[in-house]
Amino acid sequence: MSKGRILVVSDQPNIRRALRITLGAEGYEVTDAETGNAALCPDLVRKHDLVLLDSDMTDSTGVETCREIRSGSDIGVVVMSARAPEEDKAQALEAGARDYISKPFGMAEIKACVRANMSGQRQTPPAFQAELKAS
Repeated sequence: MSKGRILVVSDQPNIRRALRITLGAEGYEVTDAETGNAALCPDLVRKHDLVLLDSDMTDSTGVETCREIRSGSDIGVVVMSARAPEEDKAQALEAGARDYISKPFGMAEIKACVRANMSGQRQTPPAFQAELKAS
């Protein structure tokens, strides 16, 4: 029995493959897409419970793609990024991301992040939401 369906969006084949294998072994059904534009297909998004979205792809940024996905769906989006500045994290959260994970990440970290977001436990803390609105 599947624990849920995850869409991995990254233009890096090694990341897609590693997440497909790791999360598949955890009991998730994993589909992947190579571009942000591919992830914007409403039928594809509707079939999943969570999107793991790379922030830097050749055709779009994770923030743009996240904003587009969230404009038509309430699906959880986790942005994965090699960028660390607080400003990038804030932009992703403001665009509707439920969480932000920095690359390089370990597989234990990504599995914990997925479990938290699949269970709905992970939300932007109210204090941080207020801080974002005030800025």
